[in-house]
Amino acid sequence: AYNSKAYGNEVIKAFKNAGLKTHRSFAVRGYYYRKGAKTLPGILRYSKIPTSVLVEVGNLNNAADRAGLRKADFRQKIARALTNSIDAYYK
Repeated sequence: AYNSKAYGNEVIKAFKNAGLKTHRSFAVRGYYYRKGAKTLPGILRYSKIPTSVLVEVGNLNNAADRAGLRKADFRQKIARALTNSIDAYYK
């Protein structure tokens, strides 16, 4: 059986294998806090797809993230990590 948490863990592994930074803790979770309230984005909350994740690959307010996302090779590295996570998950 497939599930979002298991796939999320594959994404984290693939990012680490590619040398990409990940959130220090609780990177895979079924909620987040917005304005002190526990919530989940509608794109995930109302999804009928059995395995779904929302991947944040950078924060444009962060100068280092913004600089990295401007580089094609960095974006390609992220894309490869995501496709590797899909391959690993469905094997």
